[in-house]
Amino acid sequence: MKSVIFDMDGVIVDSQLHWMKVQSGFLASLVDGWTEQDQQRIIGMSMTDVHRLLVEDYGATVTLAEMVKYYEGLAEKIYLEESSIFEGCRDLIAELKGRGVKLAVASASPKPWIIMTVKRFELEQFFISLVSSDDVGAKGKPAPDIYLHAAASIDADAENCIAIEDSKKGVASAQAAGMKCFGFLNGYNKESDVELAEFVIKGFGEKERTEVLSMALKG
Repeated sequence: MKSVIFDMDGVIVDSQLHWMKVQSGFLASLVDGWTEQDQQRIIGMSMTDVHRLLVEDYGATVTLAEMVKYYEGLAEKIYLEESSIFEGCRDLIAELKGRGVKLAVASASPKPWIIMTVKRFELEQFFISLVSSDDVGAKGKPAPDIYLHAAASIDADAENCIAIEDSKKGVASAQAAGMKCFGFLNGYNKESDVELAEFVIKGFGEKERTEVLSMALKG
């Protein structure tokens, strides 16, 4: 039996959509000519990595502390009010747990945001571990650290884990850790974001849940 590790933003909840709406304006105020293509570059990255990218590649002068303050001011509203869990996701999580599959979350988001989300949608009983970039020295995706830490935290070998991801960096992170990956098309990402995943699903309907469950139980 394999373990299954879920990304959070864009996989469990549609928070990525809400972040994109508010984030682009803030980043455009820091970088002249900020585009959607630039926005795509930061998906899956930790806040520390985003800050480093803005300073080194775009010449932004914002401090990390200023970025943290801005994002923390929005996170509670996004995760506790605006975001929704993807239809069928909770059913998949419950089905996997009910069949004895070990589950974890591996997200580049700060740990408090993961906890807020898991509590709001009453998912605490399903996940053994909630892993954030906070747990791996702020290293975001595509580095494998988050997924390697998540596997270790549930006492599983990385190569015996399946990841579910919605971004190119997330897929690369899981694969760099030695995991097979389901690319999740959530309705606002692109097929090119998950084209390198071993499997691609377009939702968490019954057919897709059966596919993930089947792979998890193969061992």
